[in-house]
Amino acid sequence: MIFWHLGLATVIVYVTLGRRRIDYRFVLLGAILPDVVDGILGLFLFDGPSGRWVSHSILAVIVVAVAIILGLKGDRRLSIFGIAVGWLLHLVGDGMWGAPLTFLWPAFGTS
Repeated sequence: MIFWHLGLATVIVYVTLGRRRIDYRFVLLGAILPDVVDGILGLFLFDGPSGRWVSHSILAVIVVAVAIILGLKGDRRLSIFGIAVGWLLHLVGDGMWGAPLTFLWPAFGTS
């Protein structure tokens, strides 16, 4: 699935934004981070068959985006904001709207 997320994020960003100055490294990083974060959390905090926990929620994308917006300035902020874009596109690629307990966490409790 890693290549699915990387390819999907690249294609969607390229088709929607064209050849603008976009640092695709950050978009690609964001496209795999939800699985990395939940994989690490799964090793130490959670147990169960699903690899979709906290970072597969829309709240995680919002927290990452707000942290980037408030923590950085100028062109650097614009480049690193690609992480939040890639993260959101990862959720799109996973079809997370089909798992509302996880996608809308913590609004409806735990998944």
